Amino acid sequence: MPPKTVKYLKEDRGRFFYQRRVPKRYHKTLGITVWTEPCGDVSYAKAVSLVTGWAEEHDALLAELKNPQTQTETRRSTESAEVEPLVTRMIDGMQPLKNDPLAFSRAVDEEGNEIILDLAPFDPLKKAKVSVNDIDGQVDPDRQLAWYRGVLAAFFGQHVDPPNDPDERGEYDLVKRKLERRIAGIAGDPNTISAVAERYYDFSGITKEVRNKYRRSIKTLIDQVGDVPLNHLTAAKLRAFREQQSPNMQPTSLWALFTPIRGIFRYAVENEIVELNPMPSVPMPKEKRSIQMRKWQPFSPEEAQRSNRL
Repeated sequence: MPPKTVKYLKEDRGRFFYQRRVPKRYHKTLGITVWTEPCGDVSYAKAVSLVTGWAEEHDALLAELKNPQTQTETRRSTESAEVEPLVTRMIDGMQPLKNDPLAFSRAVDEEGNEIILDLAPFDPLKKAKVSVNDIDGQVDPDRQLAWYRGVLAAFFGQHVDPPNDPDERGEYDLVKRKLERRIAGIAGDPNTISAVAERYYDFSGITKEVRNKYRRSIKTLIDQVGDVPLNHLTAAKLRAFREQQSPNMQPTSLWALFTPIRGIFRYAVENEIVELNPMPSVPMPKEKRSIQMRKWQPFSPEEAQRSNRL
């Protein structure tokens, strides 16, 4: 037997393999405690070459994991890889319900006749709520993130028909947004109001001067609703924002305040960031002054003061 001078090269009954302990601090990050790779039925020289290559790959990986961001991303990928097969099985198992709500209740008796068992219908929303409560009780945010995403995919995907009843649909949307907030709270959301706004400005080629005005308007909005994911900015929240601003602004100024909001939502719908534009459900007050008066009428003192604060 050749001398074992190559690090991580092991031999068992004439067969060579690579074995290396994963540093303890990376056990959760990688989801394993030991790297093991069989070399197969090869010569010693070939085994040395294989083991050396694997060692170099893992050395490079360990060097990358010293970066906290890389370590976080790797840990989340590890957790997702564990959750995804379970979610896939759940989705596959729920597919029959889309065409047959009684699919889980159908059975065959001893004589071969189909019967419908007296079972409570499978309720994806109820299951999702229970799952979210269970996940909330965990203390590991990266594991929480993987499971929140899994529940969102399993119980709110295209294979699930939302409830038709208005009250049930409201609860359905509420739980879905709750999940999205949980996910955004841990992972961050690339589609927050401010983030989408900046992409809209760039895409539209808005000038620096106008961009600054738009940013002040969006800041006013964010000060009230928070820099939430754009799809959480509902028509109800926008109407509440309108009502809060209305006492201090003329209708034309209120229209101007909402100008970038309208543009952002048009951009978001066109780029499939959100499905629906809520702005048609947020009517603006009508301007009662004539066009000539609107052209020359200065800001009110309250509006001027408000503008200076922005």
